[in-house]
Amino acid sequence: MFTDEGIAGLLDRHPREDLYVMTMGSDPARPDWRQGDPGDLSGVELLQAVRRGRLWLNIKRVGVHHADYAP
Repeated sequence: MFTDEGIAGLLDRHPREDLYVMTMGSDPARPDWRQGDPGDLSGVELLQAVRRGRLWLNIKRVGVHHADYAP
């Protein structure tokens, strides 16, 4: 469930209204937090963007939408 493949699949199935894509901007000394739009990016593409840095995902209400993650 918590492998890259598992998380990418979760992102593909998760409702976009409960997925927050956030950027910190380019200057670590002066974070400029902004919410982005995942658009039609796949789970694999979203994970690749996170790996490139200065981006994070907040996957909200996972246990509500995916019973296998609830425990």
